[in-house]
Amino acid sequence: MAKRTKDLIYQGAVEVFSKRGFGDTTMDAIAEQCGVAKGTLYYNFKTKEELFTYVMRRGLSQLTDRLRQALLSTEDPVHKWVRAVESQFRFFEENRAFCHLLVQKIWSADVQGQLSVQEVLSEYFQLLDDQWAAAKARNWIDDRADVQTLSGAFFGMVVIPAARAVLHGGAIDAPERVRTIVKMILRQMKGVSDDELASLGD
Repeated sequence: MAKRTKDLIYQGAVEVFSKRGFGDTTMDAIAEQCGVAKGTLYYNFKTKEELFTYVMRRGLSQLTDRLRQALLSTEDPVHKWVRAVESQFRFFEENRAFCHLLVQKIWSADVQGQLSVQEVLSEYFQLLDDQWAAAKARNWIDDRADVQTLSGAFFGMVVIPAARAVLHGGAIDAPERVRTIVKMILRQMKGVSDDELASLGD
C-alpha cells in the first residue's frame, strides 16, 4: 500500500470511528471520508475489524514512541517527567480524534476493540514500569510504591484531562494543564525539592 494512501485511510478511519463509534461505522463511510475508492479500501483491509485494529495499533504505537523519546531524552527527574507529560498532551492535541477514539475503546464492552487496545498498551505500560522501577533503584520514590499503579496513574492523568479538553473544545496541551500533572507526579519523588516544584509555576 502506498504511504499516501495508507495515511489517508488512517486519518479518515480515525475520524469516522471517533464520531460514529465502532458499531455504527461502515466501510463505505470510511471510503467516502478518505476520498478513496471502496475497492482500494477493501483491497487493503478486508473487514472493518481489520481496519480498526490497524488504526489502534498505529495510533498507540505513535503515542508510545513519543513517550519513549521523552523519557529517554534525559536522566534529570524533573525534565524527564515534564517532557513525558508534554509529549503526551502534544500528541493528543495533534490527534484529537484519536484521543476521543481511545477513550471510547477503553470503556467499551466490545471485546474485539479491547483486545487490540490492551495488546498495544502493554508496550506503553512496560516503558513506564521500567522508568518507575529505575526511580525506585535510585531511591527517588518510596520503595513500597507499586510500579504498576504509578504507571496506570500516569496514563489516567494524561488521557482523561485530554479527553475532557476534546469534549469541551479546549487546548489539550495548555501550559497550566502540563504544570498541574507534572507537579502531581513529582510530589511522589523524594529527589525533587520544593524549589524545583515551585519553579514549574503555579
